[in-house]
Amino acid sequence: MSSRPTYSGSKARLAIAIDIGTTYSGASYTFLNPGEVPRIFDVIGFKLKLRPASMRIDTPPITLPPGRTVVDIFGDFLKYMYDCVRAHIVKSHADGEQLWLSLHDSAHIILSHPNGWGSLQQSRMRQAAIEGGLVPNTSEGKERIEFVTEGEASFHWCVEQTVAEKALQAGTKIVVADLGGGTIDVSSFRVVNPKPLRLQEALGADCVVAGSITVTDRFVKTIRARLQGTPYDDQDSMETLREEFDDETKCLFRDESDESLYIRIGGRRDHYQDDQKLCRIEYGILEVQRNEVEQAFETSIQATVQAIKTHVDGQENTYIFLVGGFAASPWVLSETDRRLKEMGITCAVNRADSNTSKAVAHGGVAFYLDRYITERTMRFTYGLILGMSYDPTDPEHAKRAHKLRTDPISGRVTVPGGFRPLVRKGELVKVESVYRESVTSQACQIPEIHSWEQYLVRYSGSIEDITFMDMDPSAFDIIGWFECEMPATAMTRRRGKHGTYWQPQWEVVITLGTVEIKCHVEWNENGARKRWVMIAVIMRPSVMKKSVQKPGTSHLGGLLLNVEEISIEWQI
Repeated sequence: MSSRPTYSGSKARLAIAIDIGTTYSGASYTFLNPGEVPRIFDVIGFKLKLRPASMRIDTPPITLPPGRTVVDIFGDFLKYMYDCVRAHIVKSHADGEQLWLSLHDSAHIILSHPNGWGSLQQSRMRQAAIEGGLVPNTSEGKERIEFVTEGEASFHWCVEQTVAEKALQAGTKIVVADLGGGTIDVSSFRVVNPKPLRLQEALGADCVVAGSITVTDRFVKTIRARLQGTPYDDQDSMETLREEFDDETKCLFRDESDESLYIRIGGRRDHYQDDQKLCRIEYGILEVQRNEVEQAFETSIQATVQAIKTHVDGQENTYIFLVGGFAASPWVLSETDRRLKEMGITCAVNRADSNTSKAVAHGGVAFYLDRYITERTMRFTYGLILGMSYDPTDPEHAKRAHKLRTDPISGRVTVPGGFRPLVRKGELVKVESVYRESVTSQACQIPEIHSWEQYLVRYSGSIEDITFMDMDPSAFDIIGWFECEMPATAMTRRRGKHGTYWQPQWEVVITLGTVEIKCHVEWNENGARKRWVMIAVIMRPSVMKKSVQKPGTSHLGGLLLNVEEISIEWQI
């Protein structure tokens, strides 16, 4: 167990972590009582539909029920898990009913998601939690939802269970591979200080859709091709095969397995052998070859080994931990260890003996309580779309001289379509780091209400000093958009070559070191500091207004960009 301090808050609180998995789901919770050390309690397929479009998947298409969206279904699952937590608390604790009634209206909800998910998926999960009744559709309710990546949750679980105790020495690197039903999530952390425990993310987390269900899908696809044209090339037989492989063969497959294996595909009276001897069934049992099972595992094992190798990055003082339900596979463990050693990576591959399939839910609560990760590595470059003040000595500005815009009141000359990076890919960002960028807009002759729009974008390309979006337009994605209406009293008086004018000026303030990107704007008004908070960074073309030419696209600074779905929320 971690040496967790007593809760220093003045009011009791309930925190619930829910992990909606592709094959397994779990929930854990804790009561935070003033002066007491918090204790974590555990409550003993469709998630892939939420994945980013860039996350490739080699499985059959996922079909949703008619009239139901993925958010609707996710909300139903969250409601079910939430109800399970309620029932567990009521039954397991003295005065459980009263405990629940007094704390559930202010409970903090921690939702886990794969490493590769971002703002769009987080916003949809938040909406699902609202639809599921976990929190109200208010600013206060939305702020009670927090996100954690499966990688970080798994690491906190390793610490909580003392699995990683020997690894918690200054300078060591810890690689955690969460092998789940849908995704393989690999994260790495470097120990900065063992007491109190503080770590920094060593490398941007990896995520690939190659979990245990993809092994089953590949196996069924292989066998179905072999059985084509036989009486067993039908949906019922394939479902039986899938269930038997999932429950038995996949879980037990190991080094010592025979060259031929046997899987039930029909009833005890079923006997069949085709002329080519490709299909042999006795008493409903199908004979399959060892290499057919190995090939079903191959893509997932390759993805796991390659991701771990990338995160180890040649450092000898490294500890590797496998968690998640798929990590229980003897074949995955032995092959991962063998292949890493062939690559010269000699550090042991460790797997916990306890129930690792519930590691993420338990680790989600531990993450909420302990916050061991103090620095994160940026997976992308983030910045703002701005009109850049024209500098004729800058070659990139000179190239775009034909695009110049002149403010008729202030006389300021700008180049549209500029990109101002706030933080670059690969940078270590402290969790508490706040990035500020001063922004001005079009001048006015008299003070008046001013409306404006601001975009937050992500750059995934390879140009290091990119300053304009048209330098690599296909590598930009809009991840957030919001607008604000500033009162006339917030205008700043200035003098220019055309006389006195008034101009709005504000700061965009962004927090990028947390799991969820948060952003707001600030300005001075009558001596007081005002701010608008953007709670969600989601995109829906329907709110892009004049900026959107057609669903899925946006013209900004004369560029055609990919647009994720956005929905904007703010408060004053």
